Amino acid sequence: MDIVSPPTVRRDAMTSNLFDLTGRVAVVTGAASGLGQAMAIGLAQHGANIAAADINDVGLAQTVERVTSQGRQALAIHCDISQPDDVNRLFEIVDQVLGGVDILVNDPFTLARYKPEDLTLEDWNRVMSVNITGYFLCAQAAGRREGPTAAADGRHADRRVRRHPRTRRRAHCAHHGTGRTTRRGDVSRRA
Repeated sequence: MDIVSPPTVRRDAMTSNLFDLTGRVAVVTGAASGLGQAMAIGLAQHGANIAAADINDVGLAQTVERVTSQGRQALAIHCDISQPDDVNRLFEIVDQVLGGVDILVNDPFTLARYKPEDLTLEDWNRVMSVNITGYFLCAQAAGRREGPTAAADGRHADRRVRRHPRTRRRAHCAHHGTGRTTRRGDVSRRA
């Protein structure tokens, strides 16, 4: 019996082809440190230009330096995502300088290190404004825009739902397991 070995494929080459983001624009909030910074750098490694947003200007400068060292465009934008005016300004700058947004990574996070009984309402509201409201404001602002390359090559089913470039299926859109988007785009609810 002959043993046939699978063809050897370099993992890096396969991953690079699978995640080619050349010409795409990614807005990454919380990009000054941690996962946000790592995601901004990772997206740039796969070809995306980056709009890095955070309230930590020193960390933003480091992120932008690492992104531009890979030959990608990068913007450092001071933005408190809990403030609607800051979020609107962020996306206006991205539209003007980079031509629109294709990818949104919402990664800022804040917390109050207190026992619940010791937590003040002011601290609670600050945490919720960044961790919940900020995510909503950024997703809303991004959803109101079309990426220039996605619109040009027909990857939109409409303004808010992109189709996967290879399968032409709509993106999966579910919220806490209450619904799912099928390949035809209908939304069904679970009982």
